[in-house]
Amino acid sequence: MTEEFAFVSASTTEEWSRWISRNINLSEGSGTLAQTTTLVSSPLEFPAADFDVNSSGTLLVLCPLGTVSVYQPAESELKSLTLIGYDDLEMDRPDAIASTNREIYLFDTDSDNLAVFSRQTRQLISRIDLSVDPITVVGSQRRVYVLEPATESGNGAVRTIESDGTTQTILDGLDSPVDLSVGPDETVYVLEDHSDGPRLVHSTPDVGTFPETPSKTYLEALEWVTPRYVSVKSEDTLVFLGTDEDDTQQFIEWNSQTDDTDVFDAPDSPLTGLQCEPTQREGGERPIYAHSGPETTLWELSERSVNKKDSESLRYEGRLINRFNSGRSDMQWHRTKLDLSELQPDTRVEFNYYTSDGDGELDDLSGLDCTQTQLDTLRAADIYGLWDLIEHTPAEVASLLPQTSQQTVKEWMDRAKERIQRDFEERSVQTAHDPEDILLTDAIGQYLHVEIRLVGNRESSPRLNSFKTYCPRKSYIRYLPEIYSKTQDQSAFLTRFLAIFESVFVDIEERLEHQTTYLDPEEIPVEYLSWLNEWLAVDLGDRWPEQARRELLARAPELYRNRGTKTGLMELLQLYLDHVDTVSQSNHRTLVQIERRLETLVDAGYLTTREATADLTQYRNRFTNSESNKIYFFEYDSLEWLSDEHYDQYYNKLIGHPRRFQILVQPGVPDKYVTIIENIIEAEKPVSADAEVKKLEHRFQLGAHTYLGINTVYPAREVKLGESTLGKQAILRPDERTVE
Repeated sequence: MTEEFAFVSASTTEEWSRWISRNINLSEGSGTLAQTTTLVSSPLEFPAADFDVNSSGTLLVLCPLGTVSVYQPAESELKSLTLIGYDDLEMDRPDAIASTNREIYLFDTDSDNLAVFSRQTRQLISRIDLSVDPITVVGSQRRVYVLEPATESGNGAVRTIESDGTTQTILDGLDSPVDLSVGPDETVYVLEDHSDGPRLVHSTPDVGTFPETPSKTYLEALEWVTPRYVSVKSEDTLVFLGTDEDDTQQFIEWNSQTDDTDVFDAPDSPLTGLQCEPTQREGGERPIYAHSGPETTLWELSERSVNKKDSESLRYEGRLINRFNSGRSDMQWHRTKLDLSELQPDTRVEFNYYTSDGDGELDDLSGLDCTQTQLDTLRAADIYGLWDLIEHTPAEVASLLPQTSQQTVKEWMDRAKERIQRDFEERSVQTAHDPEDILLTDAIGQYLHVEIRLVGNRESSPRLNSFKTYCPRKSYIRYLPEIYSKTQDQSAFLTRFLAIFESVFVDIEERLEHQTTYLDPEEIPVEYLSWLNEWLAVDLGDRWPEQARRELLARAPELYRNRGTKTGLMELLQLYLDHVDTVSQSNHRTLVQIERRLETLVDAGYLTTREATADLTQYRNRFTNSESNKIYFFEYDSLEWLSDEHYDQYYNKLIGHPRRFQILVQPGVPDKYVTIIENIIEAEKPVSADAEVKKLEHRFQLGAHTYLGINTVYPAREVKLGESTLGKQAILRPDERTVE
């Protein structure tokens, strides 16, 4: 019976994109209110003289009395650290703090003292005399940076300080520096209050060596404010805190690649410091901490997505508008179905519509400031009205008009959309609220004009998943005796009454026509995936990502041919891991540590800079390979190459016996994924085999799950006479052939 109806629909992002939309976000085949990012400011309930966020995301707080504490966000409280040897220092009261992966640095700028403590043991490592009054001090993974102000005798500079008191000037000649920040890759960013406008001086080290000439970027996108503080948020994004010409605080995110900016409201309290947490918390949050000044409150600033207000109505609403052409002037449109979700008590959906046989003023392009030649060319291409125009892309229309740019055509289209939206507001339309199935009344005409309005609030928005409208109007009354159609009042009521049953039966028939969808892993609705799992006797996948489940079902016949074999097991594991995010943050930290060690060897003369760079490249390639190879299969047969019984016994200890195998998992794979890997192996291994899943450690110990080439890396080197270093790349030993 469904072949008696024609319908038009929208259920994909591409189809929705053909609609006129305002304040609507279209993604994953559905529409919601557009969103914007706002900054939520929360004062932390304790005062602070200074603070530092280290590379692991830990917030260290220097309390007004000089004690050091760690902020624990889960409990929203401070935990005091006992620094051994602190009481013996000749410090009046430290006023600045910085930290690295290994040390905590306390500065007392009044007495020019610096104390360095071990983060692991809390023991005092060294005490250093500093004759400098820094603008700010910033810790990174491996060293502390000090920003020195410009003075009458010279310009500002950036110096590094090591735990043994060694200092090095890495940037000098700075013009009016005001703040400093350091990225995860040790790139140094200095904000200058330059006479030509705000300027960013930045420098990235190469194997620990900073270039002699840093890069300088004028921040033209920030010329309307006076930025005072800077912090690195991510590789491409920096955040600035400053004031505008009205002396109002502004919080600005700046993308260094696109030069785009986002502006957020800052707290009313004047802020005097800014640091971003370098790692994301669970849920994707990356807090930003700001300071109100010595012995005042710390603020936690968190970005959050909220719904956006319509720019004209200033309400939380968005609209979608479209026109459908039946091709017949006497068409009676039948019904419309909307698939709605996430409706909350204080949200709603309005469905407005009207029909027409023509569009009146909307059929006229003359209001777009087109020349007569342009109008004639457009009409020759069957573009007569505003709706005809917006059905094309700017590139398509511009190709018809060689002397007209795509930007001009886009401006025409924007004005056409605005005129169509105003026309809807000026017309008398039929309205339905929160409609899911609407019988269209008095809907006779060639064109059906539809407006769907989503109304929400700051936090909630209804979701529009699909739209479908049917024509022409037909009713089951045509199957009844003629007497039921004689009286117009009777037939009108009966038509609407029978439409209830007709809607139910038509929907059932549509499902029957598309029943094969429920057997297609790529098309089946997500809520039926478990059913298809059972139908195909696939026991895995309930906790897998949706796309992994679909691929598993699609490849089930192929994968199950190898079930119970090493090949089949590894294919299943790889299928799952290809759909989960297992990127390890620890690899970056390890590379930084390796780079630091190589620098030490270069400084000591054991390696040349060229050799250190080559070694670092090898390590980077190895880590890149480890990200793609997340698991390794280790079995008894892997030991066949061993000929030395001494080494053979250690490997046999790891494996156990010929029917046992191990799956080695890279250290960066989260524990929740390791649990699913264990479930896969338990379900798919042969019943006669024993299996163990071993998640490798970041640190290895000889004799305890150490695997050369997997979690233990030894770079290849060549020994060259006159170039290589004895004791590092070459070892001299007695010739075993020497006769005693």
